[in-house]
Amino acid sequence: MCKIVVINRGEKEIVTPKEFKEHFGFLPVKSSLYALEENEGYSEKELNECLCTADIVKTLRENNIQFKSQWGNVYVGELDLIEVD
Repeated sequence: MCKIVVINRGEKEIVTPKEFKEHFGFLPVKSSLYALEENEGYSEKELNECLCTADIVKTLRENNIQFKSQWGNVYVGELDLIEVD
């Protein structure tokens, strides 16, 4: 199952590293499972693929962005009505 970043309770869904950068202004950190080198960037092809290679939680924590997560989805923005187990 691919990761999705949900903005403001579904106002927008981010599903690629390119969309992530367009919204947040920076690329997500590549997961250590997929990066061959520390701080490895994304290829042009990877920018348009799913967020499965990204470590979204680490990226958001490093940038002090509040979030909630559940079942692979990460919620940011209006968190007051988001309920997670």
